[in-house]
Amino acid sequence: MPEMPDPVVSARRRAVAALGAAVVLALGATLSVALESAPAPDSALAAKHDGKGGKKKKKRKLRKLPNVVVVVTDDQTLASYNAATMPFVSEFMGSQGTTFTDAIATSPNCCPSRASILTGQYPHSHRVLSNRLGYPALRGKRSTLPVWLRRKGYTTAHVGKYLNGYLDFIEEETEKAPGWDEWHTMLAARYYGYKLASNGRLIRRQNRDKDYSARVITRRATKLVRKYSPKAAPLYLAVDYYNPHTQGGGTGRCASAARPDPADEDLFVDEPLPQPPGFNEADVEAKPTFIRRLPLMDQPQIDDTERSYGCALASLAAVDRGVEKIVTTLEKRGELDKTAVFFLSDNGYFYGEHRLPSQKQQAFEEAIEVPFAVHWPQKKVPGASSQVAEPVGNIDLAPTILDLAKARPCRGKRRCRVMDGRSLVPLVTGGGSWPQNRVLGIEFDVNEQRARRGSTCAFDGVRTLIDMYVEHKRVVSDPEEGICEPTDEAEQYQLAADPLYGALPPDPFQLRNLTSPLVDDSSDPNVVARRTELDALLDRMRDCSGIRGRDPAPNSGHYCQ
Repeated sequence: MPEMPDPVVSARRRAVAALGAAVVLALGATLSVALESAPAPDSALAAKHDGKGGKKKKKRKLRKLPNVVVVVTDDQTLASYNAATMPFVSEFMGSQGTTFTDAIATSPNCCPSRASILTGQYPHSHRVLSNRLGYPALRGKRSTLPVWLRRKGYTTAHVGKYLNGYLDFIEEETEKAPGWDEWHTMLAARYYGYKLASNGRLIRRQNRDKDYSARVITRRATKLVRKYSPKAAPLYLAVDYYNPHTQGGGTGRCASAARPDPADEDLFVDEPLPQPPGFNEADVEAKPTFIRRLPLMDQPQIDDTERSYGCALASLAAVDRGVEKIVTTLEKRGELDKTAVFFLSDNGYFYGEHRLPSQKQQAFEEAIEVPFAVHWPQKKVPGASSQVAEPVGNIDLAPTILDLAKARPCRGKRRCRVMDGRSLVPLVTGGGSWPQNRVLGIEFDVNEQRARRGSTCAFDGVRTLIDMYVEHKRVVSDPEEGICEPTDEAEQYQLAADPLYGALPPDPFQLRNLTSPLVDDSSDPNVVARRTELDALLDRMRDCSGIRGRDPAPNSGHYCQ
């Protein structure tokens, strides 16, 4: 059923709500203490989440549900997901799971992407369209993935970074976000010198080696695995690393860059900066205004970008070890084959492509393509493909987890969120329908009058397996002022060879904007016809909701794909 806005209740419902509130307050105080101190929710408590009482039948059903572990990195590029940088994760997922080779973030910005992971929705549905809007803009804060899983009977635990703007929204620094039993969350994420909200306590982390955030996150995560598995209630564990996000300040090799673990400071010191054809792009006359006005990177800027790139790679070594420790702990507890382990990044990052030395919120492949891989619970997803090339997105994570957990995206019987993504289980098993030529939306809106130099301020677009089409609504036309101004500029790129484009060669590095008359093929009949199709697709995708056959008809009349 469609998600309902906060209701304006009738007088009779207010009376019932008031009576219920008195009971809930009394019960809540007791339950709150229990959640903080109990080693794990027993079958009775797990049943309370569903309101069905502590029955043995319920306990047996819960034991059959898989654990779920979701590991998210911050600003990790698809190119950095390889055996040299992350030997354990790439081998573990490559040999025992499914790697999605065409996974995208539906918004190339941390908070919108993480909101999509929590809700299974596009930014236009959950309303977090940029980091500046952040957590306060999230629609339906009490109807998210941890709430749904907790209601099903899962023990829910969060460790690490949370959505941007969460600290500004809460009244007390120790306040938990809705749905979490265990809450070990960095306030204002950093590598060192941060505050950790830990189940009602505030812990100040200093600048010692043991305070390095990835070490702390890994220790907490493995401790929670030991504490809650195996138990009657399955575990949902969200592990959000800050690596390889850039951080200002500091000294030494990785000042104002990603900070490696002290044990990894000498890794990738001489790593050359990748320079694909789009690196420091020489001819940008066909690009939108905000790119055309960027100067070519000079050698000192290139050298600094190379240094920053090496530091980002070095910082991922701690994540790789962290995932290995979590997986090893699950294996020792006899739970690995009963656990779904998801690994992905919230968005990509630029290291000089299209003259962008250190940004992410642009509609180019480097910012939206992300690593995405899953280790499946063996009995729940038998015969899963080891590699999938179909387009998938971060909006597909929540539907997939709910499918595995046999749960629904509902806060109550009649308060359900309509998800825009799909479960990936039918795709990897071949056991159900999957749309041919699936179209995914990409969205961003900084929601401010100013933005960074060389930046787009607002855009909508569509991305398919073969191409991308983007319409910019506002861009920074003056790099010195950084003021967002209205525009009608567009971009069209043919990413792969396809009969729709006739004999035109593919352009995976997005060098030829086919909407520009400066590009020879922009008026090719095949290009023009496809542009018309993409424009129509974008009109449907920018306000789409739900999936046909699964969800009620959206008000816009446009289902997502």
